[in-house]
Amino acid sequence: MKEQIIEKILEKYLLWEDTQTKTIKWQEFIWKYVILRWYDSWVHFGILEKVEEDYYVLSESRRLWRFWAKKWLALSWVAQYGLADRSEVKICWIVPLIWITDSRISEIIPCSEVAIESIKNYREAEQD
Repeated sequence: MKEQIIEKILEKYLLWEDTQTKTIKWQEFIWKYVILRWYDSWVHFGILEKVEEDYYVLSESRRLWRFWAKKWLALSWVAQYGLADRSEVKICWIVPLIWITDSRISEIIPCSEVAIESIKNYREAEQD
C-alpha cells in the first residue's frame, strides 16, 4: 500500500515537472502557425493557442492526412516550403478550434509565411 502511494506521489511530481517544462519550452510558439505531429492524433496545422498538461489547443486547424512538400516530402519541409500540388495530397477543411487530448506529441514545427499561405489556401480533400 505504501509503495502505491509513493508511486502516485512520484508520478504526480514528475508529471508536474514535465508540465512546467513543456509550457516554458513551447511558449515561443504560442499564437503562431505550427505543424504538430502526435502519436495517435496524426498531423495538424494551425495556430497554437494553448499547451497544457494533457491537451493542446489549435485554432484555424487543418489535419494533414497525406502530404508532400513542394521540395521533397518530409514534414519539416512542408513547414518551410508548403504543400506540393499533387493529387495524392489530402488535407481536411479548416476547423475553427480543436482540442487534442493526446499529450504524446512528437514534433512541433513552426511554419514559414510561404508554408502558412500554401496550407491555408490548399484545396480540401474530396469526400468519396
